[in-house]
Amino acid sequence: EKAAPDDVPAVEATSAVEADTTIQVDPEDELVEIFIEEGEELVDECDATMQRWEDEGFDDKIISELQRQMHTLKGGARMAELTAMGDLSHIMEDVVDAIQSGKVENTEAVMATLRTSSDQLAIMLQEVKDKRTLTSSNILVAKLEAIRSGESFAELTDATAQEEPANDPIDVVETETAEQPTEDQAPELEPVKSLTSQEFVAQLGTKD
Repeated sequence: EKAAPDDVPAVEATSAVEADTTIQVDPEDELVEIFIEEGEELVDECDATMQRWEDEGFDDKIISELQRQMHTLKGGARMAELTAMGDLSHIMEDVVDAIQSGKVENTEAVMATLRTSSDQLAIMLQEVKDKRTLTSSNILVAKLEAIRSGESFAELTDATAQEEPANDPIDVVETETAEQPTEDQAPELEPVKSLTSQEFVAQLGTKD
């Protein structure tokens, strides 16, 4: 049974993913000019091959053709120093490799993400051609990386949230425990919040 497209975790801009950046592209760079010409053809080929994959189903010949196209696109983008396009092409290629090897399930959700990525490559190439700028697509890259590794994007953002200091909840528990005996003792035990556990035990010992 195939998963629905919305089974792929929704991507939100969080501190786990760097904000997208835009670079200026040298209009005089001959490698960029060559890549624009070849890239347009490659992006169209990738799009057509992915459409065949969706229409005809999984086929080693189609997958091999898509891998070759993405690999060529990645190499050309990096040679022209269009790193953002190279990175997106690279992770797309990795996901396709993982599908072929059976490490990632070929679901509708995964296909929808690859299709979005293919469309994004076309958008990025058009930006280079029209504006001589290139904007990264870090959130989409992170989503593909999560698919490749088998983790949900939610787990990726949860891991980042856990990097923030986790001492506050402990302090609250200690404060509530210390204030429970009597009102007279509460002012004396308030500073315990900043003590180590050993110092806390020692201080209690002096009160006997």
